[in-house]
Amino acid sequence: MGKSSVSAMATAVQPEITTPDSVETRGEGSGRERRTSIEHTTTGRPSTVRGNSTADLVKHLSEQIGKLAREEVRLAQLELIRMGKRVGLGIGMFSGGGLLALYGLACLVAAAVIGLATAVAAWLAALIIGAGLLAVAGVAALAGRAELRKAPTPGPDRAVNGVRADIKEIKENARR
Repeated sequence: MGKSSVSAMATAVQPEITTPDSVETRGEGSGRERRTSIEHTTTGRPSTVRGNSTADLVKHLSEQIGKLAREEVRLAQLELIRMGKRVGLGIGMFSGGGLLALYGLACLVAAAVIGLATAVAAWLAALIIGAGLLAVAGVAALAGRAELRKAPTPGPDRAVNGVRADIKEIKENARR
């Protein structure tokens, strides 16, 4: 919800012109001093140029802002749901692949221990292979931790950016 939604909201706030009950004109001479007094058709209160009172416009504006906020929240929810589904599917597939890789690695470790056991004692072969695996695991864990620190926090980026753009445009239009 960016500039287009705020522009649509601004045009929705401008109501259609209603027919006034009374139009009073003073100074009909040259037209320079011509003033027009328009009253609302149902309330008899002074109206804005478009035909609705300021209170009606403020009420309509507050309704539109509330609707805009609800739509932004709904967008954020949809983004988080979509992101959650993708993350869940990715984690499931990654976990399945990791489990199969673990079984494959266990077979390779067993083969390495058996192969090294032909040169040294079986317990020493298992110790050497185990120490090597722990060293590789430590390096991988440190690299993973460094990558996690670089990762951005997950969030509804489009919705947040849309709300920021809406607030900026509302502030700019309020200054005019």
